[in-house]
Amino acid sequence: MAIGHSDAHLLALANCPVFGCRTLDKLFGHFDTSERAWRATGSELRDLGVQENRIELFEKYRAGTSPEAVEELVRQNGIVVLTRDHEHFPALLKTIYDPPFLLFAIGDTSLLLKTTVAMVGSRGATSYGREVAKMLSRDLARAGIIVVSGLAHGIDSVAHEGAIEGGQTAAVLGNGILFQMSGEQEDLKSRILEKGGVILSEFALKVPGHSYNFPMRNRIVAGMSTAAVIIEAAQPSGSLITAKSALENGRDVFAVPGPITSALSEGTNDLIKDGAHVATCAADILSLLGFDTKRKAEKAALTYTPENELEKAILSLLGVKETHIDEIIASVGETPAKVSETLVTLEIKAVIKNAGGMRYKFAS
Repeated sequence: MAIGHSDAHLLALANCPVFGCRTLDKLFGHFDTSERAWRATGSELRDLGVQENRIELFEKYRAGTSPEAVEELVRQNGIVVLTRDHEHFPALLKTIYDPPFLLFAIGDTSLLLKTTVAMVGSRGATSYGREVAKMLSRDLARAGIIVVSGLAHGIDSVAHEGAIEGGQTAAVLGNGILFQMSGEQEDLKSRILEKGGVILSEFALKVPGHSYNFPMRNRIVAGMSTAAVIIEAAQPSGSLITAKSALENGRDVFAVPGPITSALSEGTNDLIKDGAHVATCAADILSLLGFDTKRKAEKAALTYTPENELEKAILSLLGVKETHIDEIIASVGETPAKVSETLVTLEIKAVIKNAGGMRYKFAS
């Protein structure tokens, strides 16, 4: 069924702490309206494979929840609801195995159309790790990159702080977007928004940050980013989960080398041994992403005026790396045949070119 962006029953379901993205996908794939999904019977939920204990918890939640009240809470707090068909839903995030059903957002969601790089690391960061995180995030932001991290203490927070010195940043939460965090984190959230950044969460609006939420958050941080930079990570750690998620989704992974005597460098040094790119400065990351070359090509492409909305959508999607045709199709919402036809047209006009393997980029 088609999903609206301001739908009280949809919002009430998305705000239910019992259901994850897969269950919500089942519900909205089965019922023809969001109201019908909201009113699903226990028998219908069992037929969809929902566990009995979750059905009981949902029925209790539904009995005490007004969909209209949830919708009003979203409106009052200036929350933007990014369903997968929203123009600002991160295109890369649609391509992962289990993309979020929707994202609750506060701030400038248009930043999610820009090139994003994840930066994560230890909560117990050393002075070395903090210095490196600040330097890299600041310099990447100055180059126009949107630095993405999880607003946790340690490297994540420093990455956000560096980014807002140089530009904007996106913070992905492991709790609800309206959950009251620690004083330091709430202050950082305010500064991110004041600087024109964006805060994101897939979780129910006021749900706390349970430990099992963080791997789910990490898949979003990695999934919405062109590349991931890991700074200080013990074995094992959440940062290495982010790196694993990035690799599984075909993203470039960078690791900052650290002292061999430090336990917090074990994870990053092992990543380098296993083939991760070494990051010692922002130029290492920008260079491998082809950012400078891409800037010149993008500037040239800006002289071309798109002849239709599909051309415009494709040209706005192409980022600092070659973009695969499957990602383009998933993002623009057109048929494969129509997208292929438009890509060929843009190639003939010498606006873009096929870089091989059905991956496209601006013509240089």
